[in-house]
Amino acid sequence: MRTFEQPDNREFMENKRRNRFATIDALPAETRALVHEYGYTVVRALLDVGVTRPRNIRHIVETVLNEFSPIARDVFKTRPAH
Repeated sequence: MRTFEQPDNREFMENKRRNRFATIDALPAETRALVHEYGYTVVRALLDVGVTRPRNIRHIVETVLNEFSPIARDVFKTRPAH
């Protein structure tokens, strides 16, 4: 069984990481900020289904977080509107 410590897997993971960072770096600044706030997977999922405007991405993510997380609800109440 291979582990991530083996040389071929380290190279694979390094290339994957490098490609992911390049993809994130190529995003518009507002979208990059959302990636840093909510995570690449969340933002990418919305981009994949055609939600491309940063304010729409933020609205969807905050709506979902507010619905399911009391902690997030408190955080978003104290954060200034964008």
